[in-house]
Amino acid sequence: MPTKIITAFIFFLFALSASAQQPADKDALQRQREQLKKEIEETEKALIETRKTTKVNLGQLSLINKKMDLQANIHLLGGLPKLTVLHLEGDGIAKLPDNFGELKHLEKLYLNNNKFNQVPPEIKMLKTLKYVDMQNNPMPMYKASDYKTFGFKVKF
Repeated sequence: MPTKIITAFIFFLFALSASAQQPADKDALQRQREQLKKEIEETEKALIETRKTTKVNLGQLSLINKKMDLQANIHLLGGLPKLTVLHLEGDGIAKLPDNFGELKHLEKLYLNNNKFNQVPPEIKMLKTLKYVDMQNNPMPMYKASDYKTFGFKVKF
């Protein structure tokens, strides 16, 4: 019998102790929840910044055989100010958008296997352009002397 009383007393003390700790645990859980919310917000901000940085620092983009509507999507390319190499091969393009000159750092442009019937005048706005690949487009042959008028090397 004394063992049962002692056991009951210990159980009572344990229950009393657990109920006394519960509010403290609720407070601790609330602080932990707030800390986790802050960490989630900081992680989301860092992810957004990473996306921006990744987009801005993209140097080369290949959209080969994508058959995309370049005219409708050029604003996406304009958000890539450090783009130096652009592959638009086999995309069925016949004309570049008027605002293609936004790609101010573009050095190499691959437009082969498209539908161009002339060297696109829009690329003359690109001051850093050094090379354009225009192979396999339905355009007239140019003489070697015509290359000099473009200001960059064109491969036909």
